[in-house]
Amino acid sequence: TVSQGGIAPDSVLNKTNYFNPCAFGVPSGSFGNLGRNAFRAPAVWNMDFAMMKNFPIGEVKRIQLQFQAFNVFNVQNWEAPSQVTINSSAAAINGKAGQITALAQGTTPREMQFGLRFVF
Repeated sequence: TVSQGGIAPDSVLNKTNYFNPCAFGVPSGSFGNLGRNAFRAPAVWNMDFAMMKNFPIGEVKRIQLQFQAFNVFNVQNWEAPSQVTINSSAAAINGKAGQITALAQGTTPREMQFGLRFVF
C-alpha cells in the first residue's frame, strides 16, 4: 500500500480510489477475464419534498403557499470512476485510474425554495 511505500491505495470505494488499479495487469495472449460492466457507478439516491397550503379568497380565488426541497438528505451522488487505461505497459499504473471527479449528471446539492401563487 502507499502508506508502506508501495503504489496500491490504502483504501478503496472512495472518491480518490473507487477500485484498486494494482489488481490489473496486461493479459498475455488473451483478452483477460474481467466481467462485463465491472466498473459500474455508485448508486444514485435522491429524495424530493413539497408542501402546499391553499388560502381561499372568496369563492373562486385563492392564494397558495408552497415549500419545495430537492435532495432533502443532501446525499452526494458521485459520477462513475474515470475510464482511463489502468496499466498499459505492465509496469506503470496510471495514477488517475479509478478516480471520481464530479457529481453524477443531473444531481445537485440540497436546494430549498418558497413560492406564493395566486390562482384565479
